Amino acid sequence: MSGFGSFLGDGFGSQEEAPPEATGPAERVAQVQEILTELRPMFQADGGDILLLSVDEEGVVVVRMQGACAGCGAGSMTLYGAILPRLQERLEWVTELRPG
Repeated sequence: MSGFGSFLGDGFGSQEEAPPEATGPAERVAQVQEILTELRPMFQADGGDILLLSVDEEGVVVVRMQGACAGCGAGSMTLYGAILPRLQERLEWVTELRPG
């Protein structure tokens, strides 16, 4: 830790803050997290990441693209051409994927 974060000693300004917990049914959240964990190296190789925000009972999954992926012009293609098909292939209850 450096700068104000180390001075304050409370993690302020840390780049390694824990992401917020995804909301939704615990079993469904865990299932989606497992798949995103498998895909994560692909995003990280390009300087980005993907964060699961929520899953609901109707099968809607909400994710946030981070880092370089957040501003990437191919974001929609990645969401709907790569992530959604993978989720639906393994989890028959997934009906929709939304950016958050």
